[in-house]
Amino acid sequence: MLQLKLAPRVLFDYYVASSAEEAVSYLSAHQGEARVVAGGTQLLPQIQQGELTAGYLVDVAQIAALRKLSMAPEGLVIGSAISLSRLVTHEKLASRCPLLPEAARSIGTPALQRLATVGGNVASGWGNSDVALALLALDAEAEITDYMGSQWVPIRSLYVGGGHSRVDATREVLSAVRFRPLARGQGSAIVRLEPAGRHGRADLVGVTIVELTPGPNGTAWPEVSWAAVALGLASEPPQRHGDIEQALLGAPWPVARGLLSDGVRDVLAAVDASHPANQRLDEAVVLLAACWERACQRASAAMSAASRGDA
Repeated sequence: MLQLKLAPRVLFDYYVASSAEEAVSYLSAHQGEARVVAGGTQLLPQIQQGELTAGYLVDVAQIAALRKLSMAPEGLVIGSAISLSRLVTHEKLASRCPLLPEAARSIGTPALQRLATVGGNVASGWGNSDVALALLALDAEAEITDYMGSQWVPIRSLYVGGGHSRVDATREVLSAVRFRPLARGQGSAIVRLEPAGRHGRADLVGVTIVELTPGPNGTAWPEVSWAAVALGLASEPPQRHGDIEQALLGAPWPVARGLLSDGVRDVLAAVDASHPANQRLDEAVVLLAACWERACQRASAAMSAASRGDA
């Protein structure tokens, strides 16, 4: 047990757990006064600034089971304590699901990526967290461990808006995430609407995933056979936009781009008029259209590789 001091009058006990179950036991023993920490890139500044209080912290970053990345029958399983820098450099992940390394690379500096974790990005509750939004687009699930055991829940169910999460860091540990990797013939992309004239969280993060199939006569434009469109704003829960996804189905590639732009414009126009994503509506639509185009180009390349029988 260590005692750490962040600032005058900010003193807490720091405990390093060796398993998720041990961490949960420690949380239970302190009845709401302890919190889980891994990278600490968001939690520690919040404590230092008085936004959160915690007399005890339990560190899960060294738990071996939470630092594994593996392939299971249910899909790719990524431990919550895996750093974003590991996502960026993991070769097998890049080949099976390049969207996640791309999302992790867009967050902060390399120094921040070495500290920040997958679990922290998901459990933070922010709608514009890049990795969390990518996982939402992938229909990922999160493993939540508490004193009753572990269960898998859809990541989309964890968000309540306003930067809040349903994961209770005073009694639960987010242990892992899992998802199906991209299929052959699918492509993905992520884009950020960076804040104008300042540093900080993106005003908007968008993710598109698309699967293309050859046109009916073999020479026409490929058509959209499946799509995922996810948008994340800081103040709102991240969302998959099923109405846009349905509108894209069966549309030729160039037509789909216009349909996506129209759908995104409608969504962002309905956001509060004071939100930067609404105030910069035209810029946001152009960025999302370019994101869709990159995803389609990657899907087209993957479709061609699949038809050639490339590994």
